[in-house]
Amino acid sequence: MSSPSETAKRAALHFVHSSDMPSEHKAVILEVLSESLRQDRSAPQTPQEERAWNEVEETSMRDFLSNKPALGWQHADELVVALASRLQRTPSEIRRKAVELGLGVSVDYGLARWAARTGKS
Repeated sequence: MSSPSETAKRAALHFVHSSDMPSEHKAVILEVLSESLRQDRSAPQTPQEERAWNEVEETSMRDFLSNKPALGWQHADELVVALASRLQRTPSEIRRKAVELGLGVSVDYGLARWAARTGKS
């Protein structure tokens, strides 16, 4: 499963590749994005011990994210950061739990776009 950051970088890669910008600028941007994706893939994946979620946190998450599909990548990130601050959790914990609870469209713009196109939530 791709992270929201990786999905955004892949979308940017596709956009830049198909754009009409001058080739010397395009080559630099494509290289930077490609290198960033390579670094993301090669970064050590050390899962940290996540503390158990309690019912109050889950309810708070449902209340905060319900009926709030992400309107863009920045909006999704803002929702995650606000909830992470409120619940004293990391953004990655918030994203994982939101997807687990069926609220992924609020924290991942790619999911929100897909759901809007397919009529699924």
